[in-house]
Amino acid sequence: MRTILFSCILICFQNSQCHSQTFIDTTKVWTVGEQITDGQSYSYPNTVSYRFENDSLFNEILYKKMVKRENTGSWEFHSLWREDNNANIYCKRGLNETIVYNFTIGEGEVFNEESDYPIFIDSIRTKEFGSDMRKIIYSHYEGHPDHVIQWIEGVGSLYAPFITDHFFLVGGKYTLICFAENDYNIYLNQNYSACDATTSIKNLETPSKLLHISIENEFIRIEKANNNEGIFRIYKLSGQLISIEFLSNQISTICSPQSGLLFYNYQENRQYEKGKFLIY
Repeated sequence: MRTILFSCILICFQNSQCHSQTFIDTTKVWTVGEQITDGQSYSYPNTVSYRFENDSLFNEILYKKMVKRENTGSWEFHSLWREDNNANIYCKRGLNETIVYNFTIGEGEVFNEESDYPIFIDSIRTKEFGSDMRKIIYSHYEGHPDHVIQWIEGVGSLYAPFITDHFFLVGGKYTLICFAENDYNIYLNQNYSACDATTSIKNLETPSKLLHISIENEFIRIEKANNNEGIFRIYKLSGQLISIEFLSNQISTICSPQSGLLFYNYQENRQYEKGKFLIY
């Protein structure tokens, strides 16, 4: 029995599958490709690195500092992080503290149930991540079962360490390029040839936007880049679909179904765009 147990432990160690992965760890470095939009077009991509540093006491709560470095610049403060007794991982930027991850959650459970965007855990698998084996958590937002949210234990998301998902993110684009731990590079994004945002194998430049949207009172003016037909969907903050428009003209004006902050997505052939707008 001891021989069998020892063999199992040895196999798990060799495959890096059995040890629990801590997220807040000063030996980790995330390298991210960052593209910020001005609402019309994307800027040239930046390479941004993130890592944890020393402890910081804020309002009698002990945090770990996260710092960032753009391209080859100096390291600067980015955010504060902590983990509670229930394995919830928090990120604090400014006055707001947000629950970002919980890698001990089980299938069928709901993450961050009290928030505006509860996440439903669909399945948990152990899969290869770069040169390592990691626990992968698959989930979705309420009302969007086809949009898969993917977390990697000890790593976070495939965007940036402080971004859990891209579904409601407007105004920028983030891509995890490299992930290193203990001075060992575990992961290199398959679309890049090096830990540099300018080395994208697919596209070095982001394509122009499909739509330009302006608000005139309760009306939404939509200007398309071409005359192709497309489907324009509007969602409430909760994720509920409230309007579908089939756009064939290059310029269309539609009446907003309601006021407030609304999200949209637009599909044209195999191209896809999403964003948000505010109706007063």
